[in-house]
Amino acid sequence: MKEEAILKPVMRFINEALNQGNGAVIPEVWAEDLLWKGGSLGTVHGIKELMSGGVQSFSDMHLTVLDSTVKDNTVWLRFTNEGVQTGEFMGYPASDKYAKWNRFGWYEVEDGKIVHGWFSEDILDMLKQLGHTE
Repeated sequence: MKEEAILKPVMRFINEALNQGNGAVIPEVWAEDLLWKGGSLGTVHGIKELMSGGVQSFSDMHLTVLDSTVKDNTVWLRFTNEGVQTGEFMGYPASDKYAKWNRFGWYEVEDGKIVHGWFSEDILDMLKQLGHTE
């Protein structure tokens, strides 16, 4: 597949599902039997589990892609995540505070859909900004 075709479902997920809050896009860009590992969501298996994840814990959620690399059927991204914590997240009550933190993601795309995602994020920095830890 061409680089644009590999990158397209990943960017739709970020721009439409996360940045615009259009959850209906998730089944269009992620495979039904997806595997998501790492980051604040931990390990997630399947569309239903992904759609019930922690994104609703933040309002005004926005991801900004800083760097991207496409090779074969994979996409590597370095990005920031930001928003206001308005719901429970990782066992912490809503703080109504804004945080912006760094993330890294690796996506594997097959037949136009994301099948695997592995993530790393600076959760400690986020929790400090939200006032949950020092």
